[in-house]
Amino acid sequence: MMGIIRAKYLQDSQLQQSLKLASRELDLDTKIPFTLDLPCGRIEAEALVKNFGYECGVVINTNTREPEGLYKHLADFGYGAATLSKPTYDGEYDSTKWMLLCRRWGWRGKENPPHWY
Repeated sequence: MMGIIRAKYLQDSQLQQSLKLASRELDLDTKIPFTLDLPCGRIEAEALVKNFGYECGVVINTNTREPEGLYKHLADFGYGAATLSKPTYDGEYDSTKWMLLCRRWGWRGKENPPHWY
């Protein structure tokens, strides 16, 4: 029987709202929220940012403690994982933070990277 590896997320969380804005502004390919069925179980996360970090992209969570084995299972299937703190809003959305994060992960897409990369 397949178990569930669950990284808890809230629908339309602040992180998801921020990433949706970044997706439009920075032309990021994302899936919000993101669910992945693996032989070891199901992973449910805040989002997936494709084309950065790993062959299949980076799975984003806001948990401070990941379920045991989450990183290993994702890496086995070409995904990376990032645990981000919940965004704090001081009134303005800032795309620079997303650009810096994506640059740190590195471009892995088959096409040309976004113009800002």
